[in-house]
Amino acid sequence: MNGWQTLLKKEVLRFWKVSFQTVAAPVLTAVLYLLIFGHVLEGRVLVYDRISYTAFLIPGLVMMSVLQNAFANSSSSLIQSKITGNIVFMLLAPISTVELFAAYVLAAVARGLVVAAGMFAVTVWFVGLPVRAPLWILAFCLLGAALAGALGLLAGVCAEKIDQLAAFQNFVIMPLTFLSGVFYSIHALPPAWQQVSHANPFFYMVDGFRYGFFGVSDFPPGASLAIVAASLAAVSALSLWLLREERHRGRTRLRARRGGRRRPAFPGAGGVERLRRQDARAAPPARLPRARRSHARRNPRAVDADDDPGRGRARWISCASPAAGRWRARCASRAPKTPRCRSFAPRCSPPSRCACRTCRA
Repeated sequence: MNGWQTLLKKEVLRFWKVSFQTVAAPVLTAVLYLLIFGHVLEGRVLVYDRISYTAFLIPGLVMMSVLQNAFANSSSSLIQSKITGNIVFMLLAPISTVELFAAYVLAAVARGLVVAAGMFAVTVWFVGLPVRAPLWILAFCLLGAALAGALGLLAGVCAEKIDQLAAFQNFVIMPLTFLSGVFYSIHALPPAWQQVSHANPFFYMVDGFRYGFFGVSDFPPGASLAIVAASLAAVSALSLWLLREERHRGRTRLRARRGGRRRPAFPGAGGVERLRRQDARAAPPARLPRARRSHARRNPRAVDADDDPGRGRARWISCASPAAGRWRARCASRAPKTPRCRSFAPRCSPPSRCACRTCRA
């Protein structure tokens, strides 16, 4: 399993672990809409002159749930990673930006499909739905969920707090969803509002999805599919660009904290100690233990890097000498070697950790 597949599995498990909240709750909300509107308007409204209002309402509610939950999956994952601080693992992961985008969007599509399956499993007891074009149903469901997931990724990258994400969802996603023809046919609207509805990309998803069940629609399904695909391509390109810029800014900030040095992904042999010293210099100075204060006062330069990362720029490393057959000490910063490293060498390790003969004696 490679990097993006691992991230995809993590995102799927993230919403599946709390499926009562991420799957059952949206299904219950849609069923409540169906019970209220279906009970009130059933028998009073006949859509397309032959379809009952309850049957007309179910595909719209399913698509509305798919769009809202696909958006919530990708956006909430990114904003939670920013708040908890583990977004750094996504920024520095050895996967490309396209793979990162694909993992988040596919996880959003998976959640949307699970919610749609739950909706059909519950609403099948209310009214029987005919299926005229199953391929159209699948195509609009997949493209709609992918578009909503890409929008969620876009909102998650731009938002810095949950309040900003909630504003995007309440003032952008919610109006586009409810004004997309979920509860009505746009032919019942005045001509001016029909033109406004045609500017809503969510309308083409709902209308094309409904066409797969009844074989009739307010707009040609082929044109609707093309508009949805073009919208998905535009939003995906914008999300990829913003995600790439965010990763670049994150890596730049991390390199600045390490003193402008770029940290290799695989340090290899001999590089682990160097990276540890590099991180020690970037860490804030720590207070010396009481047992070491007297030693530091007698010899201020003999401070270990573990106790004072801000001052410990050099460190003594024990290395084996195959020629001599014994352990000897060498300084990592190429300081002058001396047999009396305890009193002369800069920032030497304490005697208990030094490997030279003088200190061990």
